[in-house]
Amino acid sequence: MITKAHDLLGKTLVSGLFELHGETLVEVEIPPMDAKRFDVWYVPDEVKQRDAPRFGGVLAEIALTPAVIEIWSDRVDEREFHDSYGKRHAWWGILEERAKAVCRRPSLWHLTVGRPNLVLHRFGFQPIAGSSGHYKTMHPGWQVDLVVIRELAKTRETLLLRLLGDERLCEEALRELDALPEDAWEKGLAKSWVKRVQLQLPSPTSPAPATTGSLIMNMLEWYREIEKKERAELTQQVTQQVTQRVTRRVTQQFMQERVRLFELRLGRALTATERKTLVQRIRNLGADQVMPMVIERTPAELEAWLERPQTT
Repeated sequence: MITKAHDLLGKTLVSGLFELHGETLVEVEIPPMDAKRFDVWYVPDEVKQRDAPRFGGVLAEIALTPAVIEIWSDRVDEREFHDSYGKRHAWWGILEERAKAVCRRPSLWHLTVGRPNLVLHRFGFQPIAGSSGHYKTMHPGWQVDLVVIRELAKTRETLLLRLLGDERLCEEALRELDALPEDAWEKGLAKSWVKRVQLQLPSPTSPAPATTGSLIMNMLEWYREIEKKERAELTQQVTQQVTQRVTRRVTQQFMQERVRLFELRLGRALTATERKTLVQRIRNLGADQVMPMVIERTPAELEAWLERPQTT
């Protein structure tokens, strides 16, 4: 059961991210273990991956194989680490029972905001070369990876994961997200996450920890600013389109009236070529200079004027 806004945000963010590359489930229950649950279950989908945005760094590593993903708003402790390992093992058994076949053991990933020094030391985690914040158990039999959000490099590849961080990290990531092009896939995905979280949040009067409230409010404020900007841009576009249409209509009516005056003076309708010439000369010289000719010149002179290449 999701009880904290930060937990809801984290699970929504991670599941939504990996839905781009496969299938995900949130709050997966492991029967019959007294309602034991883990945060996100991910299975890669080759068809989705062909059309999905390309992941880099640690995201690409997670997306390679089926994975149990646990998300920690602070840091995972030793007991929680053992519990997660047990849940992964139980889930593996359930997968094999459903498939009626031997299945590859899923990976286990911990995404933790803070650095869990005791867990890193006692379970033999080693940093992955060239990937700050990513640790793997020294013995491959464990098949457990751990990502410390605070230690991730500030790159576009880690941007969405850093939204899981504390208030400061989240604010930094939001500023970077806001600076991306409007059509960036990360921006569109983040907007859909926040909207989903907004719909699932409890009543604003419900008590919540101050830090969690601030973090969620930062995300919601970012989303509202994006919506406000999009509404303003849409309003501007509509206004410009309406103005252009009105201007074209007024211009057309203005030109039609001037053409009609010439036709009355000549006593006949203008040819298509004459009409085009007249409209172009009104645009080039101005109606104030062209229209007095209707009174000052004879029909023959007007016809000659329309036939001449010069504009005076």
